Amino acid sequence: MATLRIQAEGDVTALVELARRSWKGVEVAVDEALGSPLDRLATPSWAAHHEAVVREACESPETYVVVAEDKGEIVGFVGYRIHPASSGMSEYGEVEVIAVAPEVRGRGVGRELLDRAVSDLREAGVPVIMLETGGDEGHTPARSLYESAGFRRLATAQYWLAGSAD
Repeated sequence: MATLRIQAEGDVTALVELARRSWKGVEVAVDEALGSPLDRLATPSWAAHHEAVVREACESPETYVVVAEDKGEIVGFVGYRIHPASSGMSEYGEVEVIAVAPEVRGRGVGRELLDRAVSDLREAGVPVIMLETGGDEGHTPARSLYESAGFRRLATAQYWLAGSAD
């Protein structure tokens, strides 16, 4: 069982590195699905993309980031937030990002992190919680976790096409 704590100032670099290791399977699956040249047109640098995603979550005042540690090592994290109600849409919670170190997968760390996010969002009183993930092979473990936690999958589709030749 991991120890959960709120993100500290000095965690960002370690969280970026963990995300890069955690999301390798996603990189391969997405690149394979898009094929060349779309793979590099869409994501010229996976490393830069992962860093931007993690830094945005860690630096946003609206996002709560909870870190999982095991024996003093960071082994996972989750970022979540509350979106205010807008015209035609109720307030809702969103699990924005979650990552678990490959070497501890299958030990319940992802479940602990997801449960913490859901618990905090429910405690805040949101009427509904959502998250997004890919439909590719690399996201299969994530989809299994979310569905086992009671999230319902809404089928969506993304289509990509090369834009300008420049």
